[in-house]
Amino acid sequence: MTEDTRTTQDLVQEQLRITSDLSVLNGEHHRLLQQLGAASITQQMIEDDSAATTLEALRLAQTDVDAARAASEACEERIAALEKRLDAVIHELLARP
Repeated sequence: MTEDTRTTQDLVQEQLRITSDLSVLNGEHHRLLQQLGAASITQQMIEDDSAATTLEALRLAQTDVDAARAASEACEERIAALEKRLDAVIHELLARP
């Protein structure tokens, strides 16, 4: 379907799909931020407890932090792309007579 042949209904349906996708991604992003916070706290606790600190424990904690950070950043990029698409659809809707 080209831009020229999209009806108002098509645009509204796309707007709803994008909004739904954004809702899912925002929930996922929130979960990832919580995971990142928990991994950071775990890492700090391991570092603070010098008797229990092992290189392996620190490595695992850092791996958790790195993985959560990377997933969160990827999620942020997907959210930004969807927001850009949503903005374009809204502008297209507003431009209609």
